[in-house]
Amino acid sequence: MMKYQHKVSLNADIQTVCRLFSEHQSLKQWQPELHEVTPLIGVPGEQGSTCFMEYRLGLFQFLVLKTIVTNHPPKTFVATYQIHNIWNQKKSHFVRLDEHRTRWVLVSEFRFNGIMKLVGFFFPLLFRYTTSRYMKQFQSYIDRQHCDSASTDLSKLNSK
Repeated sequence: MMKYQHKVSLNADIQTVCRLFSEHQSLKQWQPELHEVTPLIGVPGEQGSTCFMEYRLGLFQFLVLKTIVTNHPPKTFVATYQIHNIWNQKKSHFVRLDEHRTRWVLVSEFRFNGIMKLVGFFFPLLFRYTTSRYMKQFQSYIDRQHCDSASTDLSKLNSK
C-alpha cells in the first residue's frame, strides 16, 4: 500500500472550483490523455455512479473503472479507480483561502496486486508525479477559465 497527500492553490473562489471539479464533461479539459468516458451505472458525476475512462498515452491505451464513493464538495469528494492490479482511492477536499483563492487537498491511496506490487515498490515517484501533474493541469484549467471569464466581463464593459 502507498498513501500520500498533495496540495495546490487555485486562483478562483471555492464555488467556481467545486463546480468545475464536479462537472463530468470538463474532465477532458484538464486531463488531455482522457479520450472517452462511458457511463455504466447511475448519473455521471453523482455519488454511486460508475464509468469507464479510456486514456490514451502515445501508443498505450487503457481503461480505468471509476466509482464515485462520496460527492459532497467542498467538504469531500471520494472516488476509486481500478485498472488491472491497481486500486486507487482519491479523497479531495477544498478549503477557502480567501474570496478569490481555494486550496485543493488530495489524499491518494494505492493498493497493488501481482506484478504491480513491484512497480509500486520500485517506482512510487511515478504515481506521485502523475497525481501532481493532474493537479497542476486542473490549476491551469482554473486559470484559463478565470482569464476567459475576465475577458468576457471586459468585452461586456467595452460594448456598453
